[in-house]
Amino acid sequence: MILCTGFILTETLFLFMFVLLLNVYFDKNIRYETLKYTLLGFLLALCALVKTVMYYLIPLLVISYLIMSNKNVNYNILMRNIILIILPIILLLGPIHYRNYRLYKTFAFTSQGGAHTMSFLVPQIYQTSGMGSYQEGSDWINGLYNKRLDKIDSLELSNTFRDSEILMNTAKEGMKEIGLFNMVKSWIIGG
Repeated sequence: MILCTGFILTETLFLFMFVLLLNVYFDKNIRYETLKYTLLGFLLALCALVKTVMYYLIPLLVISYLIMSNKNVNYNILMRNIILIILPIILLLGPIHYRNYRLYKTFAFTSQGGAHTMSFLVPQIYQTSGMGSYQEGSDWINGLYNKRLDKIDSLELSNTFRDSEILMNTAKEGMKEIGLFNMVKSWIIGG
């Protein structure tokens, strides 16, 4: 974990909120159950806003709550608690999904996957599989991307989600050309 005085970094903020979330989740001394479950949903949503990987953990945490609370519990109370967890999540993350759908015609939460995969992962696989240097891999995948851009209308690139999709498809095309054997070799060496 990185700590710098004068800065609140996303890792620090996420870890603080996640530890607070776990504290609320396992605390048996909170008097008001309604407040506890609403606070859980609120903290889950805030964690997802800081680190988008948390977005995919929300269903897992709700399901784990279901499993842990399934012993001698009234199902009406269980459903009420689940609704109390999900409601703040919908209220905080729903406007983002609505905005993304209205502006970009997608319900996706973020548009960052394609850039990371094409710019960092493919050149790394290229290098560790023994095909060449990292820079050569970067130049090679950027060349594939530029060829793909020639076929695409420039208006499509104003949509960041569509651009991320193009980057991801270019990365997939590059990984197909590298081959499964080289990808596995890269992941074994890199791991």
